[in-house]
Amino acid sequence: MIEHLSGDDFLSLVGQRTALRKVAATNGGEWAGACPLCGGKDRFRVQPHGDRGGRWWCRSCRDGQPWASDIDFVFLRDQGFIPSNDHPEWPELIKGAFATLGLTIEQSRPSTRVVPDPEPPTACEPPAALWQQAALSFLGYAVDMLWKDGESQPSPRTYLHQRGLTDHTLRSAAIGYNPKPLYRPLHKWGLTDPTKDGVWLPAGYVIPWFCDGQLWKLSIRQTTPRDEGMKYVTIAGSSNVPYGIDTFRAGRPGILVEGPIDALVAQQALGQFERHGQPLSGVAAIGTTQGRSFRWLVQYSLCQPLFIATDADQAGDKAAAYWLDIFKGKEVARMRPDPHDFGTMVVQCGMDLRAWIATHLDRWWTSDLAPSPIQSVA
Repeated sequence: MIEHLSGDDFLSLVGQRTALRKVAATNGGEWAGACPLCGGKDRFRVQPHGDRGGRWWCRSCRDGQPWASDIDFVFLRDQGFIPSNDHPEWPELIKGAFATLGLTIEQSRPSTRVVPDPEPPTACEPPAALWQQAALSFLGYAVDMLWKDGESQPSPRTYLHQRGLTDHTLRSAAIGYNPKPLYRPLHKWGLTDPTKDGVWLPAGYVIPWFCDGQLWKLSIRQTTPRDEGMKYVTIAGSSNVPYGIDTFRAGRPGILVEGPIDALVAQQALGQFERHGQPLSGVAAIGTTQGRSFRWLVQYSLCQPLFIATDADQAGDKAAAYWLDIFKGKEVARMRPDPHDFGTMVVQCGMDLRAWIATHLDRWWTSDLAPSPIQSVA
């Protein structure tokens, strides 16, 4: 019988198969590297010090599946499926590893059902008052820093302007800037976590996520991320909420995008937009696998219609397939950006996003709907 390894032994075992670096303090520490199964770069995650033993996961070959345990890793190692990277029979061993996990290489690609079921209807509440107080204090500092232009340095707003955002939008959205990494005492944010040294506030652009007039979440778009897969950092203690959810109104059209900057670009382009006498409800950012709590599903479902404008790439298409499946029979359609995302369309291509969205709305309202209202308006 295989037993759980100690955290250090498991980390050492994995480290013999792929180079790892620590990227977070989650669950006693999280390490990242190339996947020793599929070879996906920076998609592999290891948490060796969990209460129930170590665990590992890969965004590529285990996407949509739960974390696997250290026991699973040892089993695959003992079966010869996880050798060192220079093993001469590497490709065949990879196929065997997928088979052991109940997959094939082909099955790991997008399918009609490619993402997990929605989260159960658990409580969905804002952070405690002490956290909100500390977060608002930091946000106030960050907003001041965004508008503090130095004589010898470029304005910190330059990057945001390059992403297509105007000063008016930055002020309205209370976007801030943190010039250097900071750590703040956990207790001042109402948090207790023996695995964390404090609340980490990396250098970057500070984005507040509001709902019902309260601050639910802070995220920071890092200026110099160590891992390209972790450009955005969610500040400890934040609650899960779609960015811009307060803009949604029942019975009006709504758009779901991936990132908050894309949501702001779209909101900025639309303004007080109306089409055929109907104002556009709003634009909310949900990432590719977030925003699936029951409370948010209800709010999305009340939009008529709901457009899914996640990125035009594999992850965005997978997320869109999920929403089209979840809201089957509802007024929901794929609004696929061309190219990639709303920000790219505006900044790199110089497109009139307002007119582009208007065209898609016109197609919806003037088309003869089939018995199933699910359409692709890409």
